[in-house]
Amino acid sequence: MKEDTNTETNTVKAGKPWDILGYYETYEEASTARAEIVASWEAEKKEGMESKIKLRRQPRRFVVKTRLHPDFDEKPSKKSKKKKEKTK
Repeated sequence: MKEDTNTETNTVKAGKPWDILGYYETYEEASTARAEIVASWEAEKKEGMESKIKLRRQPRRFVVKTRLHPDFDEKPSKKSKKKKEKTK
């Protein structure tokens, strides 16, 4: 067998977590809930919001998840620290 000689490792940073909007028994219910939340975002003119529907295997349900895309997230401004001179 041939061994992988590539010692380079690819690390992936974890993205921003998703918030769970709700659990639904059918895809149609989840799709309706997702459509309602997207419509409310459009009415409020929110930009950068994402939503998705995921299938949970056990128990078999559909989950609607939402988040603000990381590119649209406001980053806290860094405050400059003034250095104090030490007296000797």
